[in-house]
Amino acid sequence: LRLARAGSPLLLGSRERERAGAVAGELEQALGGPGLVTGAANAEVAEAAQILFVTLPHDAVAATVEPLRRSLAGKVLVSTAVPMEFRDRLPYPLPVAAGSAAQALERSCPGTRVVAALHTVSGPRLADLDSAIEEDTLVCADDAPAKAEVGRLLATITGLRPLDAGPLAAAALVEPLTPLLLRLNRLHRAQTGVRITGL
Repeated sequence: LRLARAGSPLLLGSRERERAGAVAGELEQALGGPGLVTGAANAEVAEAAQILFVTLPHDAVAATVEPLRRSLAGKVLVSTAVPMEFRDRLPYPLPVAAGSAAQALERSCPGTRVVAALHTVSGPRLADLDSAIEEDTLVCADDAPAKAEVGRLLATITGLRPLDAGPLAAAALVEPLTPLLLRLNRLHRAQTGVRITGL
């Protein structure tokens, strides 16, 4: 929603083309105008898009992207997944053999340019277009041009500041911030985010 409002055309993917089209229509209604968001099957999105945001639960990522490997080769994949579980209604980070969800995505799709971002930005806040965002997102990648490209795109979202947080391996440090923020949200009944000072 925020990217489309900033002028980026969006192609929304789903396993079911009809479902993608229906959701795209709902998003266009929220934005107040047609032509901003289009729905398509995942395979069509993989072929057409150059920057792809993988906004799936961590345990669903591999099964979704692996069949699309050939189409995704050379493209920028933005990993937003956070490996975590809930115990006694509290979130806990989960260890990942690859080091992080972003690194696991890279293993699932060799030849892609994986960038980790948006882990600490509240989904509900992003979806509420009347809510102001004044926070940072930590961006990790081994591919410097891909990191810069994603940073420029995210910077079009008013109030969001993308910060270079180092190589993709640093995603292992960033992803666990999400369970912490979820706990703060519950404790303070808020929608918390991250702001790095001194930069």
